[in-house]
Amino acid sequence: MLKLSKFYFPLFICFLWWFCAEFQLVNSFLLPHPQSVFKAFWMLLENGILLRHISVSLGRTFIGFFFATVTALGLAFLFYALPKTYPFFKTTLQFIQHIPPLAMLTLLILWFGIGESSKLVMIFLASFFPIFINTFNGLNKCDPKLIEVGTVIPMSRKEIFFRILIPATLPYITIGLKLGMVYAWRSLIGAEFIATSTGLGYLVLDARELSRTDIVMVGLLCFGLIGLLIDQFFSFLLSKFPYIIERNFNGLH
Repeated sequence: MLKLSKFYFPLFICFLWWFCAEFQLVNSFLLPHPQSVFKAFWMLLENGILLRHISVSLGRTFIGFFFATVTALGLAFLFYALPKTYPFFKTTLQFIQHIPPLAMLTLLILWFGIGESSKLVMIFLASFFPIFINTFNGLNKCDPKLIEVGTVIPMSRKEIFFRILIPATLPYITIGLKLGMVYAWRSLIGAEFIATSTGLGYLVLDARELSRTDIVMVGLLCFGLIGLLIDQFFSFLLSKFPYIIERNFNGLH
């Protein structure tokens, strides 16, 4: 019953949308009928346009997110291993963190052109800091006593890294990845403002220019549903980590 309760409010919103559109309480241009939106969705799905735009958007997001993940994790572990180096970069990183990637759009176009590079850099900037900050905090919160025990047993540096440090930091890394992916996905429409002819962001912008609010709604619903699936995937991963941590730490007791 509790699991079903999370669908009550979305169903109520859908009913309210249908009610307002059916009885013309709102101008159909501002709020298209659900049936019109479904017809537009089916048309775009049938001719392959929607899947093409989704695949391009997902591709951009995952490429930018991948490079952000590799860089953020690498820097977090580097600063943890060499703590005296972090103060030299801390202020610069904090400064860049507070600049919205969308505000850098003009500069990114000048620096990287209107091709894929500028879009990927924007997605990279949006997702880098949540991953880096959560991973670095997780590493610093790892109980020093566990590392001490691993040293006494004795365990090699490789074993301490993979059996103690990584399992203890995994929940923080996953939260960072989850937030990073959310920011990457949200920044996508901003990235696709840059001259492009593919992607969900382009689909929404093109539909707006053509006054096709039904297609705009299709694009927004796709953004929301795909984002929700990504969020649920990372939530599932987080739910599995207590077992992973327990299994790895059992050998230390």
